[in-house]
Amino acid sequence: MTVPSSGELALRGNLGIETNVTGSNVSLGNISRCVGIATPDKMTDLYGLEMPTSSLCVCYLVIAGGGGAGGYYHGGGGAGGYRNSYPGYCSGANTSPETPNNIASAGIVTSSAYTVTVGAGGSGGQGSNSVWSTITSNGGGYGPGEVQFGCPGGSGGGGNGAGNRTGGAACSGQGNSGGQGCNPGPNRAGGGGGGGARCSGCQACGTCYGGEGGDGYCNPITGTNVARGGGGGGSFGFLSDRDGSGGLGGGGCAGAGTANTGGGAGSGQGGSGVVILRYKKNWTISSGSGLTSTTTIVGDDKVTEFTAGTDNISFGNNIA
Repeated sequence: MTVPSSGELALRGNLGIETNVTGSNVSLGNISRCVGIATPDKMTDLYGLEMPTSSLCVCYLVIAGGGGAGGYYHGGGGAGGYRNSYPGYCSGANTSPETPNNIASAGIVTSSAYTVTVGAGGSGGQGSNSVWSTITSNGGGYGPGEVQFGCPGGSGGGGNGAGNRTGGAACSGQGNSGGQGCNPGPNRAGGGGGGGARCSGCQACGTCYGGEGGDGYCNPITGTNVARGGGGGGSFGFLSDRDGSGGLGGGGCAGAGTANTGGGAGSGQGGSGVVILRYKKNWTISSGSGLTSTTTIVGDDKVTEFTAGTDNISFGNNIA
C-alpha cells in the first residue's frame, strides 16, 4: 500500500467508518489512532485485517462502604449502597438491573477519563460512597448506641435497643432499611439489624437476641458467584453471644463487616466497598496510581475489580 507524499488519504475498515488523514508526513501511528486501534508494527498489520469489536458496553457492580456500629445496645451497620447492571441479577432492594454504560460507539471512546472511587467502611459513622463514572452508591448507615435512631444510608443502620428506636431509611434502589431496636426490660435490650441490599434488617427480640442483619445478593459478574451487601447484626448489650447474626454478604456479627463486600458492621468498622467492571476482552483499562485493581479474563470478557483508592481510568482498543 503506497502512502502519498501529499494530499488526502482515505482509510475504510470494518468499523464501517471512513477516516481522512491529511498532511505530507503520514505515519502508521497517526492512521491507527484515527480508527481507534493500537499502533501497528507495519502497514500489513493495519491493511486487510478484521478490525476488533468497536463498541464498548461496560457492565458494573458498584458497592459502597458498609456502615459502622458501636455503643451500648447498638444497631447493626447498614450495607453499602448496591448498584448493579450485570444482566439477570438485581440491583439493590430487588430492583431490576440497571443499564450498562455505553462507553464507545464505532471505535470512538466518548470520554478520555472516568472516575473510580472505592468507598471505605465506616468507623464510628456512615460508610463512604463508591463511584464509577456517573454511578454513585451511598455509604451504609451507622448503627448507633446512646438511645439513637438508626442512621440512613445506602442501606439503613439498625435502631438502638435501649430506646426502642427505629432503623434508618435506605436510598431508593440501593438497599433496605434497618430494623427496630427493642427494650422489654432492664439489661435486655437488643439493637435492630442493619439493612442489607436484598432484605431489611430484622427487629430485635429484646428478651433474647439482637436483630439479624438483612441479606445481600450473590452476583457472578467476576465469573464466581459471590455474596455481597449484607447488613450487620444488632447488639444485645453485654451478652455478645446473643448479638444478631450478620446478613449474607459480609455483614458482621459482633465484629467488623467483610472487606470489599460493603457489609455492615456488627461492631466496629463496616466492610469496604468495591467497583467491578466487565467488558469485552479486546479493550484495555489504564488506571491511575491511586487505585488498587486486578484484571482477569472470563470467556470473551475482561473483569477489572477495584478494591481500594480513587483515581481516573481510561479505555483503549487493541487488535485481539
